[in-house]
Amino acid sequence: MATNIRQRPSAPSPGSQLPPTRPTPNVARLLVVHGIGEERAGYSAALRAGIARAMRTALNRCLPHPPSSDDALFVAEEAQWDRYVSAQQEALRDALRKQIPRVVFTGLSWRLWWGAVLSRWLLRTRTRVVPFIGDILAYQRADAQRLIHSELDAALTRLAGHRGSPTAFSPLTVIAHSLGTVIASDFLWDRWMQAPRQLGGFVLHNFFTMGSPMAFYALKYGSGMIEQFDKPITIAPPGCWVNIFHVDDPMATALRPLNPAYAHAVLQDAEIRNAALLGAHTSYWSDSRVHEVIGHKLALDWLESRQALPTERLAALRQRYIQRLALG
Repeated sequence: MATNIRQRPSAPSPGSQLPPTRPTPNVARLLVVHGIGEERAGYSAALRAGIARAMRTALNRCLPHPPSSDDALFVAEEAQWDRYVSAQQEALRDALRKQIPRVVFTGLSWRLWWGAVLSRWLLRTRTRVVPFIGDILAYQRADAQRLIHSELDAALTRLAGHRGSPTAFSPLTVIAHSLGTVIASDFLWDRWMQAPRQLGGFVLHNFFTMGSPMAFYALKYGSGMIEQFDKPITIAPPGCWVNIFHVDDPMATALRPLNPAYAHAVLQDAEIRNAALLGAHTSYWSDSRVHEVIGHKLALDWLESRQALPTERLAALRQRYIQRLALG
């Protein structure tokens, strides 16, 4: 298994040996992958609702009678991979909780009282960060990677079951957040970039990364890390990879400036500016600008799959989309 945390073998040059990703006249199929921390079913509800609104807005500008139902736009499945590592993390949290002392308030001076309270708070904070640090460390284990990737396989199987089996050219859009962007990239490398392609009958068409720490994984390569971190996944046009990051998100970076390989693979680093400093890393799910970046691209795919617009106008809309991504 080749991953971002180990060197990847040689792969086809960007765009080479890739089948065309021509959308079929069907609803878009979305695979959503969460980031660090525990997530319950439905974690992407706000994102999916926002994408649907953005798609309808874009289609309203182009069509006299756009679809009124979300079901006519896309179907989505969530991958809940954290359950494969949460049991071990909970055991560690239980062990850490035993270190938290009880604070007896009687007979203490106010200074000792505040010191005891602060000490207890700091010890409890350690238990709260376990799911976040634990996910990053757990994913480095080969057995955890296999289990987590099996969850993405299962989500693809569920996705293929919506409205019958996908055709040979059914386009897949993957949307991932935080550590989920690394997991999704590794999964797509193994299933899509390596022969034989095994992506559940789908063709990778779009990849949207939100708040991605992927650039930090270049540190695994040591000396010459930027030059050696040069094997991203690639998507044939008109599909694309868009990397979305908040300027105030300390975990996220642009990817295109890393090296020529990423400059070619990533269509655009879409910069988002309207998030609060402390909540930037988790705000992507409900950010209307994120919804627009994803929804407008899916609307373009929807129009192309149905040949709803003349080729020249569709090409102009695609160019306008790219220009708007660059403007932020």
